[in-house]
Amino acid sequence: MIEQGRLPNLASLRRRGAHANLKTLLPILSPLIWTSVATGVTPDRHGVLVFLVQDPHTGQKVPVNSRYRKVRALWNIFTEADRTVDFVAWWASWPAEQVNGHMISDRVSYSLFDLELPADATATTFPPDYIDEVRDRLIDDMAITYEDVARFVDVTREEFLAERAMIERDRAAAYEQPLNHLTKILAATRNYHAINLDLLGRGQSDLTAVYYQGIDEVGHRFMHFAPPRLRSDTEEDHRRYGRVVEEFYVYQDELLGELIRAAASDTTVIVLSDHGFVIGPDRPQDQTADIEGQPSHWHRLYGLLILAGPPIVPGELDTVSVLDIAPTVLRLAG
Repeated sequence: MIEQGRLPNLASLRRRGAHANLKTLLPILSPLIWTSVATGVTPDRHGVLVFLVQDPHTGQKVPVNSRYRKVRALWNIFTEADRTVDFVAWWASWPAEQVNGHMISDRVSYSLFDLELPADATATTFPPDYIDEVRDRLIDDMAITYEDVARFVDVTREEFLAERAMIERDRAAAYEQPLNHLTKILAATRNYHAINLDLLGRGQSDLTAVYYQGIDEVGHRFMHFAPPRLRSDTEEDHRRYGRVVEEFYVYQDELLGELIRAAASDTTVIVLSDHGFVIGPDRPQDQTADIEGQPSHWHRLYGLLILAGPPIVPGELDTVSVLDIAPTVLRLAG
């Protein structure tokens, strides 16, 4: 897609920066890996070992949270050094910790799970009242229109409205439908992107970090519809959803460009994925990529890393590890 000119912002970073394959850790589960990115240590040391934990109050399975982490993360280290941070949507960041800056937890806007804001909404951000400042600007999936999804899928307005109508009848079943899931992904992406632009507009911190879940989530929901068509994929579904993954990459590249333009010109930019994703003929033939199944079957051991800006020397690097990210950030910060 870079060679086709469809990802101009990522291409620009790659051209003027350094890039490498980024080796992940096993098991390839996002909460574990992103916590390793932020801490520089393996899951057995940082304590985030599973995807879901049991809520002691409701008994339901919920995403693992920040109380399980046993070591300092970059936001703690920067705060202790009297440096400012803004972290947005990082995995396992709720309840939001006290930092020298802003902590916008992963429970502000969920897309992967059908969860509402916690009753104690003040724990979703630090400072606690920041959530009140931005609440009116946050949207839910019902604000996503047919025109919003039409750039990603080939469905009629009537088909879109029919899936939306399912939400009132059977909410759980409705969000198993591809279009409704896509609207939740788009709403969460917009919310966290708006928050990050708001924070940059208030004065850029020493370290700004934002996690976008959309590419991973779209991969799991739609990669089995992508070309070439799998034998488990109907021609109709292939036509409807076959271009979602690529179109979302284009969309994500647009968001990346907006962040870069909003940041100071001397910013060092790091773009990374916590793992790769199988594509094309390498995909499992008889298993969908849906996150409800076994997601790691669709994950590749290598993701990507791009660094650009002072003092990065452009060029291709040898393979690096997700464990290299935190010490690299600390070194760049002096």
